[in-house]
Amino acid sequence: YGADEVRTMIGHGAGSLCALAVPSDRQECLPQVLAVFRAHYTAHCTDRTKPFAGISEILEQLAARGIILGVLSNKPQVMSERVMSGCFPRGLFAVVSGQTETFPLKPDPTLLNETMKKLGLSPSEVLYVGDSDTDVQFAENACVPCIGCAWGYRGKEFLMEHGASAVIDSPEELIGYLSGQEG
Repeated sequence: YGADEVRTMIGHGAGSLCALAVPSDRQECLPQVLAVFRAHYTAHCTDRTKPFAGISEILEQLAARGIILGVLSNKPQVMSERVMSGCFPRGLFAVVSGQTETFPLKPDPTLLNETMKKLGLSPSEVLYVGDSDTDVQFAENACVPCIGCAWGYRGKEFLMEHGASAVIDSPEELIGYLSGQEG
């Protein structure tokens, strides 16, 4: 598969990614493929991972404004924590939650609902920012608006077609979007 094809497979967890990548006539190999993928990704999840350009600065600006930041991922919990701690300063996020046995994967809203409860926030006080149809559906399922990031795994048109409240083309546009909401 090429990079563009793989991008369309990302967002629903490793099980789904591997199931889509393994040919339909070879699905009996799926458990082995998934085990190899998980072992490799666990060992190397931070090797080539870095924030998109401009993300670190925007997150620091948002935190300085007193905005509570969190990460909710379909990556396993240990990998989510490892990636976030390798890319961002400690304490930037109030919560980093990944896949555990406690909560179903996105787009099921349970993790977002429980996170809002833990942080004492209502859906009207939350804005979810994501780059896939899974993210848009996740937010919608929790009655939270979702801002799509056109620079991520899907494009602007795709995110709008899947119901994003708005789509931004750069991290800097998030500041403008939030400023417009505050005013």
